[in-house]
Amino acid sequence: MEATASYLERPPKRKRESSYSRSGPADESRGAKSMEPPNPDSTRAARLVALYRRLWDSYVAKNAESQRLDKENQQLKNANASFSEEKQQAELCSLEYDKIEEGIIGVLENWKAPLVDSVDAGKQKQDGSD
Repeated sequence: MEATASYLERPPKRKRESSYSRSGPADESRGAKSMEPPNPDSTRAARLVALYRRLWDSYVAKNAESQRLDKENQQLKNANASFSEEKQQAELCSLEYDKIEEGIIGVLENWKAPLVDSVDAGKQKQDGSD
């Protein structure tokens, strides 16, 4: 048989201890507590569970905040679309107003020329310089 290195050998198995004390369940019913030190594996597991709970709570809070921000972002997008549409309508109205204004100014200028000519003719008649 070959000799194996000591670091390759498995450590001996530990015996499991029952959750009951050696005297049995009758002692526990009387309020006797076991004086065993806490198991390092159970404290480690408890820490992992606590960390997992903290991580989960953080995830839930961040997820709720993310959903709120997504909803708010969607509302802002909707408002932006509405304002863009209103802007386009206002620009069209402004262009139409400018066209109407130009038309009115054109009509008034066309009326002004004959009126000025007739006023000038009337002044010339009064002056007798006809």
